[in-house]
Amino acid sequence: MLRALTIASLFASTLVLPACLSDETEDAADDSFTDADGKADGYGLSDSEVAGVLAFVNEASQATLHDDVGLSTRVAGNITKHRAGVDKKLGTADDDPFDDLPELDAVPYVGKSVFKALVEYAKAHGYVHDSGGAGFCATEHAGKTPSGVAVKVCDALYTSAPYVHMPADQVSGSTVTTYGVILNGLGLQLYTADGRQLPLVNGSGQTYAISSGPTGFKAPQNLFAIYAVVGTKTTSSGEDAIKVSSLAPVAWIPGKVQDTALLGTWEAKASTRISTGKFDSTKPVPFRFTLSTTRDSSVWSNYSGMDGLIDVGSIDNFNTKVKAADGTCLASLSSLGASSPFYSPTANQLTLWRHPNMHGLNDQVIVMDYPTGSADLSMNGMGPIGPFTIQGLIDSRGPDYSDVEIRPHATPNGHLVWDFHKVTTGGAACN
Repeated sequence: MLRALTIASLFASTLVLPACLSDETEDAADDSFTDADGKADGYGLSDSEVAGVLAFVNEASQATLHDDVGLSTRVAGNITKHRAGVDKKLGTADDDPFDDLPELDAVPYVGKSVFKALVEYAKAHGYVHDSGGAGFCATEHAGKTPSGVAVKVCDALYTSAPYVHMPADQVSGSTVTTYGVILNGLGLQLYTADGRQLPLVNGSGQTYAISSGPTGFKAPQNLFAIYAVVGTKTTSSGEDAIKVSSLAPVAWIPGKVQDTALLGTWEAKASTRISTGKFDSTKPVPFRFTLSTTRDSSVWSNYSGMDGLIDVGSIDNFNTKVKAADGTCLASLSSLGASSPFYSPTANQLTLWRHPNMHGLNDQVIVMDYPTGSADLSMNGMGPIGPFTIQGLIDSRGPDYSDVEIRPHATPNGHLVWDFHKVTTGGAACN
Protein backbone atom coordinates (compact mmCIF):
# COMPACT_ATOMS: atom_id res chain seq x y z
CA MET A 1 0.00 0.00 0.00
CA LEU A 2 1.34 3.45 -0.87
CA ARG A 3 2.03 5.73 2.03
CA ALA A 4 0.98 9.33 1.69
CA LEU A 5 3.81 11.81 1.27
CA THR A 6 2.73 14.66 3.48
CA ILE A 7 3.91 18.21 3.24
CA ALA A 8 5.28 17.81 6.74
CA SER A 9 7.35 14.79 5.79
CA LEU A 10 8.78 16.51 2.74
CA PHE A 11 9.57 19.77 4.45
CA ALA A 12 10.62 18.43 7.86
CA SER A 13 14.30 19.22 7.29
CA THR A 14 15.55 22.66 8.20
CA LEU A 15 16.85 24.50 5.18
CA VAL A 16 20.59 24.96 5.49
CA LEU A 17 21.76 27.89 3.40
CA PRO A 18 25.17 27.42 1.83
CA ALA A 19 27.92 29.84 2.55
CA CYS A 20 28.94 32.43 -0.03
CA LEU A 21 25.51 33.06 -1.56
CA SER A 22 26.17 36.78 -1.34
CA ASP A 23 29.31 36.51 -3.49
CA GLU A 24 29.98 34.47 -6.59
CA THR A 25 32.81 32.13 -5.70
CA GLU A 26 35.69 31.36 -8.01
CA ASP A 27 39.46 31.02 -7.85
CA ALA A 28 42.28 32.03 -10.14
CA ALA A 29 42.40 30.09 -13.41
CA ASP A 30 45.21 27.76 -12.30
CA ASP A 31 44.53 27.55 -8.55
CA SER A 32 44.62 24.05 -7.04
CA PHE A 33 43.09 22.41 -3.99
CA THR A 34 44.80 18.99 -4.25
CA ASP A 35 48.26 17.93 -3.12
CA ALA A 36 50.83 15.76 -4.90
CA ASP A 37 48.92 12.60 -3.92
CA GLY A 38 45.69 13.86 -5.46
CA LYS A 39 44.08 14.40 -2.03
CA ALA A 40 42.11 17.45 -0.92
CA ASP A 41 44.82 19.43 0.86
CA GLY A 42 43.85 20.35 4.41
CA TYR A 43 40.25 19.10 4.35
CA GLY A 44 40.77 15.75 6.09
CA LEU A 45 38.07 14.05 4.04
CA SER A 46 37.67 10.29 4.11
CA ASP A 47 37.40 8.33 0.87
CA SER A 48 33.64 7.96 1.36
CA GLU A 49 33.27 11.71 1.92
CA VAL A 50 35.22 12.43 -1.25
CA ALA A 51 32.85 10.07 -3.09
CA GLY A 52 29.91 12.05 -1.70
CA VAL A 53 31.30 15.36 -2.99
CA LEU A 54 31.95 13.84 -6.42
CA ALA A 55 28.45 12.33 -6.48
CA PHE A 56 27.00 15.80 -5.89
CA VAL A 57 29.22 17.50 -8.50
CA ASN A 58 28.30 14.82 -11.04
CA GLU A 59 24.56 15.40 -10.67
CA ALA A 60 24.28 19.13 -9.90
CA SER A 61 22.85 21.34 -12.62
CA GLN A 62 24.52 24.58 -13.65
CA ALA A 63 21.70 26.46 -11.93
CA THR A 64 22.26 24.54 -8.67
CA LEU A 65 25.99 25.22 -8.75
CA HIS A 66 25.42 28.91 -9.36
CA ASP A 67 22.20 29.75 -7.51
CA ASP A 68 22.47 27.35 -4.54
CA VAL A 69 26.17 26.66 -4.04
CA GLY A 70 27.12 30.23 -4.94
CA LEU A 71 29.72 29.54 -7.61
CA SER A 72 30.36 32.06 -10.35
CA THR A 73 28.62 31.65 -13.68
CA ARG A 74 31.98 30.83 -15.25
CA VAL A 75 32.86 28.10 -12.73
CA ALA A 76 29.38 26.52 -12.79
CA GLY A 77 29.51 26.49 -16.58
CA ASN A 78 33.03 25.00 -16.69
CA ILE A 79 32.02 22.14 -14.37
CA THR A 80 28.89 21.21 -16.33
CA LYS A 81 30.70 21.61 -19.69
CA HIS A 82 33.32 19.11 -18.54
CA ARG A 83 30.62 16.60 -17.56
CA ALA A 84 28.83 17.08 -20.90
CA GLY A 85 31.77 15.75 -22.93
CA VAL A 86 32.68 16.55 -26.51
CA ASP A 87 29.13 17.11 -27.76
CA LYS A 88 28.45 19.56 -24.91
CA LYS A 89 25.13 17.85 -24.13
CA LEU A 90 24.40 16.27 -20.77
CA GLY A 91 22.74 12.88 -20.78
CA THR A 92 24.43 11.56 -23.93
CA ALA A 93 26.88 8.73 -24.50
CA ASP A 94 30.02 10.85 -24.30
CA ASP A 95 29.28 12.38 -20.87
CA ASP A 96 32.44 12.62 -18.77
CA PRO A 97 31.61 12.55 -15.04
CA PHE A 98 34.34 13.42 -12.56
CA ASP A 99 36.12 10.25 -11.45
CA ASP A 100 38.44 11.78 -8.84
CA LEU A 101 39.50 15.06 -7.24
CA PRO A 102 42.40 15.84 -9.62
CA GLU A 103 39.93 15.74 -12.53
CA LEU A 104 37.75 18.29 -10.74
CA ASP A 105 40.80 20.33 -9.75
CA ALA A 106 41.84 20.57 -13.41
CA VAL A 107 38.72 22.58 -14.28
CA PRO A 108 39.72 26.25 -14.81
CA TYR A 109 38.92 28.57 -11.88
CA VAL A 110 38.28 25.66 -9.49
CA GLY A 111 40.55 25.95 -6.45
CA LYS A 112 40.34 25.93 -2.68
CA SER A 113 37.46 28.37 -2.26
CA VAL A 114 35.31 26.63 -4.87
CA PHE A 115 36.05 23.21 -3.40
CA LYS A 116 35.23 24.50 0.09
CA ALA A 117 31.85 25.74 -1.14
CA LEU A 118 31.15 22.38 -2.80
CA VAL A 119 32.08 20.45 0.36
CA GLU A 120 29.91 22.68 2.58
CA TYR A 121 26.92 22.31 0.28
CA ALA A 122 27.39 18.55 -0.09
CA LYS A 123 27.58 18.14 3.70
CA ALA A 124 24.53 20.32 4.29
CA HIS A 125 22.48 18.34 1.79
CA GLY A 126 23.31 14.79 2.81
CA TYR A 127 25.90 13.81 0.23
CA VAL A 128 28.72 13.85 2.77
CA HIS A 129 28.69 12.62 6.34
CA ASP A 130 31.15 14.33 8.68
CA SER A 131 34.26 12.33 9.54
CA GLY A 132 33.46 9.89 12.33
CA GLY A 133 29.73 10.06 11.62
CA ALA A 134 27.51 7.36 10.20
CA GLY A 135 27.74 6.66 6.48
CA PHE A 136 25.35 4.76 4.27
CA CYS A 137 26.91 1.54 5.59
CA ALA A 138 28.91 0.51 8.64
CA THR A 139 32.04 0.44 6.48
CA GLU A 140 32.35 1.80 2.96
CA HIS A 141 34.89 3.15 0.50
CA ALA A 142 35.04 5.47 -2.49
CA GLY A 143 34.32 3.70 -5.75
CA LYS A 144 32.26 3.74 -8.91
CA THR A 145 29.18 2.16 -10.40
CA PRO A 146 29.74 -0.06 -13.46
CA SER A 147 28.83 2.97 -15.59
CA GLY A 148 31.58 5.04 -13.96
CA VAL A 149 29.71 7.30 -11.54
CA ALA A 150 31.61 8.06 -8.32
CA VAL A 151 29.71 6.69 -5.30
CA LYS A 152 30.22 5.31 -1.82
CA VAL A 153 30.54 1.52 -2.02
CA CYS A 154 29.22 -0.50 0.91
CA ASP A 155 31.60 -3.06 2.43
CA ALA A 156 29.47 -4.13 5.41
CA LEU A 157 25.88 -3.50 6.53
CA TYR A 158 24.90 -2.15 9.92
CA THR A 159 24.01 -4.95 12.32
CA SER A 160 20.46 -3.76 13.04
CA ALA A 161 17.73 -2.00 11.09
CA PRO A 162 18.04 0.08 9.10
CA TYR A 163 20.92 -1.92 7.65
CA VAL A 164 21.68 0.94 5.23
CA HIS A 165 21.28 4.53 6.44
CA MET A 166 19.61 7.25 4.35
CA PRO A 167 20.16 11.02 4.60
CA ALA A 168 17.08 13.07 5.45
CA ASP A 169 15.12 14.89 2.75
CA GLN A 170 16.61 18.27 1.88
CA VAL A 171 14.33 21.14 0.89
CA SER A 172 15.22 24.40 -0.86
CA GLY A 173 12.21 26.44 -1.86
CA SER A 174 10.00 24.20 -3.98
CA THR A 175 12.85 21.76 -4.69
CA VAL A 176 13.30 18.61 -2.64
CA THR A 177 16.14 16.09 -2.67
CA THR A 178 14.95 12.65 -1.58
CA TYR A 179 17.06 9.50 -1.16
CA GLY A 180 16.08 5.92 -1.75
CA VAL A 181 15.94 2.91 -4.04
CA ILE A 182 14.38 3.08 -7.50
CA LEU A 183 12.38 -0.02 -8.42
CA ASN A 184 9.95 -0.84 -11.20
CA GLY A 185 6.32 -1.09 -10.15
CA LEU A 186 3.67 0.65 -12.22
CA GLY A 187 6.48 2.72 -13.67
CA LEU A 188 9.59 3.80 -11.78
CA GLN A 189 9.08 4.50 -8.09
CA LEU A 190 11.40 5.76 -5.38
CA TYR A 191 11.21 3.67 -2.19
CA THR A 192 12.34 5.62 0.88
CA ALA A 193 13.50 4.65 4.36
CA ASP A 194 10.20 5.68 5.94
CA GLY A 195 8.13 3.47 3.63
CA ARG A 196 7.02 5.98 1.00
CA GLN A 197 6.63 4.80 -2.60
CA LEU A 198 6.88 7.86 -4.83
CA PRO A 199 6.24 7.59 -8.58
CA LEU A 200 8.88 9.42 -10.61
CA VAL A 201 7.29 11.56 -13.34
CA ASN A 202 8.60 13.70 -16.18
CA GLY A 203 7.81 17.33 -17.00
CA SER A 204 4.47 16.28 -18.51
CA GLY A 205 3.48 14.39 -15.39
CA GLN A 206 3.91 10.95 -16.97
CA THR A 207 5.49 8.15 -14.94
CA TYR A 208 8.87 7.07 -16.25
CA ALA A 209 9.14 3.55 -17.66
CA ILE A 210 12.09 1.34 -16.84
CA SER A 211 13.11 1.29 -20.49
CA SER A 212 13.17 5.09 -20.72
CA GLY A 213 14.03 6.42 -17.28
CA PRO A 214 15.42 9.84 -16.45
CA THR A 215 19.00 10.74 -17.28
CA GLY A 216 21.23 9.10 -14.66
CA PHE A 217 18.98 6.05 -14.19
CA LYS A 218 20.29 2.71 -15.39
CA ALA A 219 18.80 -0.77 -15.13
CA PRO A 220 19.66 -3.28 -13.76
CA GLN A 221 22.18 -1.14 -11.86
CA ASN A 222 19.26 0.34 -9.90
CA LEU A 223 18.96 -2.98 -8.02
CA PHE A 224 22.27 -2.15 -6.31
CA ALA A 225 22.17 1.66 -6.08
CA ILE A 226 20.94 4.30 -3.65
CA TYR A 227 19.78 7.37 -5.58
CA ALA A 228 19.50 11.07 -4.76
CA VAL A 229 16.43 12.33 -6.64
CA VAL A 230 16.02 16.08 -7.06
CA GLY A 231 12.65 17.46 -8.10
CA THR A 232 9.38 19.03 -7.02
CA LYS A 233 6.42 17.55 -5.18
CA THR A 234 3.47 16.68 -7.41
CA THR A 235 0.80 13.98 -7.76
CA SER A 236 0.33 11.06 -10.14
CA SER A 237 -2.99 9.18 -10.29
CA GLY A 238 -3.95 10.77 -7.00
CA GLU A 239 -0.75 9.72 -5.23
CA ASP A 240 2.14 11.91 -4.10
CA ALA A 241 4.98 11.83 -6.62
CA ILE A 242 8.21 13.59 -7.59
CA LYS A 243 8.61 15.52 -10.81
CA VAL A 244 12.26 14.77 -11.52
CA SER A 245 14.73 17.48 -12.43
CA SER A 246 17.82 15.30 -11.90
CA LEU A 247 18.93 12.10 -10.22
CA ALA A 248 22.15 10.18 -9.68
CA PRO A 249 23.38 7.16 -7.73
CA VAL A 250 25.22 8.13 -4.53
CA ALA A 251 25.85 4.72 -2.96
CA TRP A 252 26.39 1.19 -4.25
CA ILE A 253 25.39 -1.93 -2.30
CA PRO A 254 27.06 -4.92 -4.00
CA GLY A 255 25.08 -8.14 -4.25
CA LYS A 256 27.57 -9.98 -2.06
CA VAL A 257 26.96 -7.38 0.68
CA GLN A 258 23.17 -7.39 0.28
CA ASP A 259 23.08 -11.16 0.57
CA THR A 260 24.90 -11.26 3.89
CA ALA A 261 21.56 -10.15 5.34
CA LEU A 262 20.22 -13.61 4.49
CA LEU A 263 22.76 -15.44 6.63
CA GLY A 264 21.50 -16.58 10.02
CA THR A 265 18.56 -18.56 11.40
CA TRP A 266 15.02 -18.36 10.07
CA GLU A 267 11.65 -19.76 11.01
CA ALA A 268 8.87 -20.27 8.48
CA LYS A 269 5.83 -22.39 7.72
CA ALA A 270 5.17 -24.81 4.88
CA SER A 271 2.15 -26.70 3.56
CA THR A 272 1.33 -30.20 4.81
CA ARG A 273 1.58 -32.92 2.17
CA ILE A 274 -1.85 -34.61 2.07
CA SER A 275 -1.43 -37.05 -0.81
CA THR A 276 0.70 -37.68 -3.86
CA GLY A 277 1.19 -34.38 -5.63
CA LYS A 278 -1.11 -32.43 -3.29
CA PHE A 279 -0.44 -30.09 -0.36
CA ASP A 280 -2.68 -28.14 2.04
CA SER A 281 -1.57 -24.65 3.09
CA THR A 282 -4.37 -24.46 5.69
CA LYS A 283 -2.39 -26.99 7.71
CA PRO A 284 0.92 -25.22 8.37
CA VAL A 285 4.06 -27.09 9.38
CA PRO A 286 6.55 -24.85 11.24
CA PHE A 287 10.21 -25.41 10.48
CA ARG A 288 13.50 -23.74 11.27
CA PHE A 289 16.53 -23.42 9.03
CA THR A 290 19.96 -21.83 9.24
CA LEU A 291 21.87 -20.30 6.32
CA SER A 292 25.51 -20.43 7.30
CA THR A 293 27.67 -20.23 4.18
CA THR A 294 27.68 -18.69 0.73
CA ARG A 295 28.84 -19.80 -2.66
CA ASP A 296 29.42 -17.83 -5.83
CA SER A 297 26.52 -17.32 -8.18
CA SER A 298 26.80 -16.86 -11.92
CA VAL A 299 23.32 -15.38 -12.37
CA TRP A 300 24.77 -11.87 -12.65
CA SER A 301 27.61 -12.92 -14.95
CA ASN A 302 26.35 -10.76 -17.80
CA TYR A 303 26.30 -7.62 -15.66
CA SER A 304 29.75 -6.41 -14.69
CA GLY A 305 29.94 -5.40 -11.07
CA MET A 306 26.48 -6.72 -10.22
CA ASP A 307 27.16 -9.95 -8.42
CA GLY A 308 25.19 -12.10 -6.04
CA LEU A 309 25.63 -15.05 -3.77
CA ILE A 310 23.73 -18.22 -3.01
CA ASP A 311 23.20 -18.62 0.74
CA VAL A 312 23.41 -22.27 1.76
CA GLY A 313 22.18 -23.98 4.92
CA SER A 314 20.07 -26.78 6.34
CA ILE A 315 16.82 -27.41 8.21
CA ASP A 316 17.40 -27.44 11.97
CA ASN A 317 14.43 -29.70 12.76
CA PHE A 318 15.07 -32.03 9.82
CA ASN A 319 15.67 -35.15 11.93
CA THR A 320 15.44 -33.80 15.51
CA LYS A 321 13.06 -31.74 17.60
CA VAL A 322 14.28 -28.21 18.35
CA LYS A 323 12.96 -25.23 20.27
CA ALA A 324 11.50 -22.37 18.28
CA ALA A 325 12.22 -18.76 19.18
CA ASP A 326 8.91 -18.61 21.09
CA GLY A 327 9.89 -21.62 23.23
CA THR A 328 7.62 -24.16 21.58
CA CYS A 329 9.04 -27.50 20.50
CA LEU A 330 9.16 -28.05 16.74
CA ALA A 331 8.56 -31.62 15.60
CA SER A 332 11.19 -33.13 13.34
CA LEU A 333 10.10 -33.17 9.70
CA SER A 334 11.20 -36.76 9.34
CA SER A 335 8.75 -37.78 12.11
CA LEU A 336 5.86 -36.48 9.98
CA GLY A 337 6.43 -39.12 7.33
CA ALA A 338 4.40 -38.58 4.17
CA SER A 339 2.83 -35.45 5.72
CA SER A 340 6.13 -33.59 5.70
CA PRO A 341 6.23 -30.58 3.37
CA PHE A 342 9.62 -31.89 2.21
CA TYR A 343 8.92 -35.62 1.99
CA SER A 344 11.57 -38.26 1.34
CA PRO A 345 14.50 -35.96 0.53
CA THR A 346 17.96 -37.38 -0.10
CA ALA A 347 19.84 -34.51 1.57
CA ASN A 348 19.22 -31.84 4.17
CA GLN A 349 20.24 -28.72 2.30
CA LEU A 350 18.26 -25.51 1.82
CA THR A 351 19.33 -22.40 -0.07
CA LEU A 352 18.03 -18.90 -0.75
CA TRP A 353 19.26 -16.91 -3.72
CA ARG A 354 18.30 -14.03 -5.95
CA HIS A 355 17.53 -14.41 -9.65
CA PRO A 356 18.01 -11.07 -11.43
CA ASN A 357 15.80 -11.14 -14.52
CA MET A 358 13.39 -14.05 -14.31
CA HIS A 359 10.86 -12.79 -16.85
CA GLY A 360 12.44 -9.56 -18.02
CA LEU A 361 14.57 -6.60 -17.00
CA ASN A 362 14.45 -5.98 -13.24
CA ASP A 363 12.07 -8.89 -12.60
CA GLN A 364 14.17 -10.01 -9.66
CA VAL A 365 12.82 -12.88 -7.55
CA ILE A 366 13.85 -14.77 -4.43
CA VAL A 367 14.40 -18.49 -5.06
CA MET A 368 14.41 -21.30 -2.50
CA ASP A 369 16.09 -24.56 -3.41
CA TYR A 370 14.22 -27.32 -1.57
CA PRO A 371 15.99 -30.27 0.07
CA THR A 372 17.23 -32.46 -2.77
CA GLY A 373 14.81 -35.16 -3.85
CA SER A 374 11.73 -33.85 -2.00
CA ALA A 375 8.72 -35.74 -3.38
CA ASP A 376 6.18 -33.98 -5.64
CA LEU A 377 8.19 -30.75 -5.83
CA SER A 378 10.32 -29.16 -8.47
CA MET A 379 13.85 -28.51 -7.29
CA ASN A 380 12.95 -24.98 -6.16
CA GLY A 381 10.25 -22.41 -5.60
CA MET A 382 10.22 -18.66 -6.02
CA GLY A 383 8.45 -15.51 -4.94
CA PRO A 384 8.63 -11.71 -5.25
CA ILE A 385 11.99 -10.30 -4.15
CA GLY A 386 10.27 -7.88 -1.73
CA PRO A 387 12.28 -7.33 1.45
CA PHE A 388 15.26 -9.37 0.22
CA THR A 389 16.46 -6.45 -1.90
CA ILE A 390 17.96 -3.14 -0.74
CA GLN A 391 14.40 -1.83 -0.42
CA GLY A 392 14.20 -3.84 2.81
CA LEU A 393 17.72 -2.94 3.92
CA ILE A 394 17.01 0.83 3.89
CA ASP A 395 13.63 0.48 5.64
CA SER A 396 13.86 2.15 9.05
CA ARG A 397 11.71 -0.65 10.55
CA GLY A 398 13.77 -3.40 8.96
CA PRO A 399 12.69 -5.85 6.24
CA ASP A 400 9.23 -7.40 6.69
CA TYR A 401 10.05 -10.94 5.61
CA SER A 402 6.67 -12.23 6.86
CA ASP A 403 5.00 -11.07 3.63
CA VAL A 404 7.16 -13.39 1.51
CA GLU A 405 5.56 -16.44 -0.10
CA ILE A 406 7.54 -19.11 -1.95
CA ARG A 407 5.60 -21.20 -4.44
CA PRO A 408 6.96 -24.16 -6.40
CA HIS A 409 8.29 -23.44 -9.83
CA ALA A 410 6.23 -25.32 -12.46
CA THR A 411 4.24 -27.35 -9.89
CA PRO A 412 1.34 -25.24 -8.54
CA ASN A 413 -0.10 -27.99 -6.36
CA GLY A 414 -0.82 -26.24 -3.08
CA HIS A 415 2.71 -26.19 -1.69
CA LEU A 416 3.60 -22.90 -0.06
CA VAL A 417 6.36 -21.60 2.21
CA TRP A 418 5.45 -18.42 4.09
CA ASP A 419 5.67 -16.31 7.25
CA PHE A 420 9.46 -15.92 7.22
CA HIS A 421 11.12 -14.51 10.34
CA LYS A 422 14.77 -14.11 11.20
CA VAL A 423 15.39 -15.24 14.79
CA THR A 424 18.23 -15.12 17.30
CA THR A 425 16.87 -17.38 20.06
CA GLY A 426 15.79 -21.01 20.30
CA GLY A 427 17.47 -23.92 18.56
CA ALA A 428 18.15 -26.19 21.54
CA ALA A 429 17.03 -29.83 21.49
CA CYS A 430 13.65 -30.49 23.11
CA ASN A 431 11.31 -33.39 23.93
